[in-house]
Parts: sequence; C-alpha cells; structure tokens
Amino acid sequence: MSGKNLSIIISCHGNTPYFTDMLESFLSGGYHFKDTEILICDDASPSGGDGDKARRYANQYPQLIKCIRNEQNLGVSRSYQRLVELACGRYIMPFDSDDIFVPFDIDGAIKELDENPQWCASYGKKLLFSSEKGFLGSSHGGDYSQFALLLDPRMTHIGMLIRAADLKSSRGYQLADGSVCRVADDVCMWSAVCARKAMHFRDEIRGLYRIHQGQETKVKAQLFEQSYEVIRNNFLSEHSRTANKIVHDRSFQLAEHERFAAAVICGIKFIRSKNPAERKAYLNIATQLFPDDYGVDEYRIKDAMAQKDIPTAMLYTALMLEKYHGSLYIRSVALNFAVQLAANDVLAQKRLQNSSRECLNQFFHLTDSQKQLLKKATGREI
Repeated sequence: MSGKNLSIIISCHGNTPYFTDMLESFLSGGYHFKDTEILICDDASPSGGDGDKARRYANQYPQLIKCIRNEQNLGVSRSYQRLVELACGRYIMPFDSDDIFVPFDIDGAIKELDENPQWCASYGKKLLFSSEKGFLGSSHGGDYSQFALLLDPRMTHIGMLIRAADLKSSRGYQLADGSVCRVADDVCMWSAVCARKAMHFRDEIRGLYRIHQGQETKVKAQLFEQSYEVIRNNFLSEHSRTANKIVHDRSFQLAEHERFAAAVICGIKFIRSKNPAERKAYLNIATQLFPDDYGVDEYRIKDAMAQKDIPTAMLYTALMLEKYHGSLYIRSVALNFAVQLAANDVLAQKRLQNSSRECLNQFFHLTDSQKQLLKKATGREI
C-alpha cells in the first residue's frame, strides 16, 4: 500500500464482544475510504480472539485492511508505535478497538490540514455511552488549550487526524527514553507532537466512546495520574533548556520554536507551585505566549476560587464569557463557574443553569443518523 491519504491504526488484544461492531462501523458508515488503509495490530490475542477476527476482515477486504501480529503482548503504546512506523498515509487516525466510528467530513478535515501546515492534527468530539445507560449526555473533546495539555487535556484521539510527518518526526507514543506508560498513551503522544505545533478542534462528532462497567475506578484514576506525572517529568527533562529559562521572578527570552513547549511548561510549573505569586506569574507568562488560550483563563478562575477570592473569580468568569462567546464548549465551561459562584443567589443560579443546559444541548446536537448509530450501539432510543 503506497500513496495513501489516510492510515487508520487500531490495536486489539483479547476476545471482546465489541471488536466486530467497531470494524463494521467503518465499513458500513458510507465513507468511500479511497486512498485509505486500515492497519490493525493484533497484540498477542488468544486463538479465536480479536486478532483472528481482524485477519478474517483483512482477507475479505485485502485492498483496505492489513493485520500484523505481536507474538508477545507489548501493550497499546508499542503496538500503536509499530503501526505508525508502517503507515503509508499522509495522515494517521488512531482508533480504539471497542468504540464506534461516526462518519464525518474526513476529506474536508484533510483539506483543512493541508491548507494549515501550522497545525499538527485535527480532532473532534466523542460521545460517551454505555450498553446499560445509553447516551451519557457528555463528550470528550473540546476547544484546544496548549496550557492545559498535560493538566486536563480536552482532546480525544478517536477520529483524530495527525499529520504523519509530524508524528513520525516526534517520539510518537514513546517517552524520550524509549519507555512507555501503562495508560495515557494518547497523552504521551500529544506531549510529543504538540511541543512544536498546535492541534485544531472541529466541532463535529467523530466517534462513540464505550464506557464499560467498572471502567472508571479509583485504581484506574490513580494509574492515569501517575502516568501524567511521568509524562510531565519527561516533558520537563526533554525541554530542560526551555524549562530552565522560565522563571517566575525574572525576565527571559524565548525563541519562536520554544513557544509551544513553554506554554505546556508554564502549566506544569503552575500546578506544582504552592506559592500564589508564582502561580499568578506562570499564568501571566502563558497569557503572553498565547493570549487566546482559554485554559489560562479557566485556571485563573479556579485559582481565585481556591483562595476564596470570589470577586476576582466573578470578574474573570465574566471576562471569559465575553471573550469566548462564540464557542459553545468554552461558554459552557465559563457558565459552570458562574453557576458555582451564584450559590447565594437562587434565582441567578437557576437562570445560569438554564443557560448552561441550553448551551450543552447545542453542543451535543445529534443528527438523525447519529441518533440511529447510538440506538444501534446501546439498544435504546435517544
């Protein structure tokens, strides 16, 4: 396979009841998949498992699907890394083996990336659902924040189109020393490609994200936080020259190519500092680097609320609502703060809650075909 526009990469392991549904969502979604390849890594699945299913599909669709196998279980990160190295597409789209592809304007997203080489990737939303509860009324994926990249990233790699040249020239899914994290493989990858370029959010649904029973546990949350800390430490070490320049109490100069990494570093130094003056200084530096990064505004409000400085929190919330009135997602974030700050005014709080609900209803707007997909995935009416 050569001269492709898009390489879709999928890692599978075990024997799950969802793998076939995931592949069928691509094949029955109506997209023509011209100049596309689907690369699947069977990460040592047992006999009769998802790997065997993948090979059956590869035999049935030899021009589209290719399957490789790890004889030993390497984990998601190393499996994705193998697929990245094998990918022939100009763009790479990771996808999880238990989720559902939602048809979107792939050609339009590729065209947009072609016209904007300053972006390393384009991503959208994934809607959360479970077989037991149906659509959960929430989404992963919202406007991009460089500052919050390693604090609370709002992206999703499901349906993310990543420029292959940018991904392959970075360390990809591996840490700088070649090791990998047990979880948060996507965050590890983002920390590699976003050190030099930004990602672009398109307000469109690209996938349905399956929540399994018992998936969101305290143990898993702890594993994610541990991985985040490893990735943050790795980032500071990898960009030590830039990190050493950024000191809260004196001026410094940055080269243009350091700006993206510097914003991430400000975020890390901000959350690790216990000194209010230092925290404020790192927010100010990040604002100078990226004046329109809503993550900085969001953490200003959080910081003011943590210090019980309600007037300042209210001021920044009002400014955030005004500054980002055109973004449904950011507006919903600011309205959530406004609801919390109006705790002593029942009528105002109710009014703000209604505005927030209306905003989220618009953000989660579903087409009839998307409702049918959710109905098929959950067995429930939307």
